[in-house]
Amino acid sequence: MLQFSLTVAIASVLIVQEPTTLLLALEEIHARHDTAIAKKDIGELVRLDGELRRLFDEPWRESHTLFDAKYFRPEYSDLGISIGHYSDALGYSGRLLAEAHQLNPQSPYRRYTFYSALAGDGSGYESPDMAVAQSYLREFPRGPFAPDVHLIIAMFNSDLFKFVRDRSRGEPLDHDCYTRFLIPADLERYPMTEGWFYCGD
Repeated sequence: MLQFSLTVAIASVLIVQEPTTLLLALEEIHARHDTAIAKKDIGELVRLDGELRRLFDEPWRESHTLFDAKYFRPEYSDLGISIGHYSDALGYSGRLLAEAHQLNPQSPYRRYTFYSALAGDGSGYESPDMAVAQSYLREFPRGPFAPDVHLIIAMFNSDLFKFVRDRSRGEPLDHDCYTRFLIPADLERYPMTEGWFYCGD
């Protein structure tokens, strides 16, 4: 729900970023990624993940700038780069951080890599795991991804509230992925205006 609205909003204000910087950076990152995988270099994978996040996230935050899908190359898939379903722009899934975490979830870089466990393998198609989100904040309350985790939890709770509200009003639902978080007795008690939900473990 919220994610759909966000991606539609992104598509509506898309400004194409100059591709030269992107293509040169990705060529270098792709080569370094191959070496890091061969050497099982977790530190390098974490660094490359950070470079990709800055490359794709900072232009959007600063000026709503994205990279047009026409600059996609098949080899970019190895880095977790794909074309957004709604934005028709290139985006990064966080795959390299997931690769680093899979190599050693207890590495000295865990404060970074554990964040990838919120979304599985970094494909970008799994919903965030709220139990992992809570665990991340307990373990790393001031970790490098703590602000992101707080935002994920807030967005989840917002979407869950909307689901509870719409369900209790009998409105048609797009999906039922939030059903497992609901307590039927509470929905019956507050049928129109309120719903109680739990996330985490």
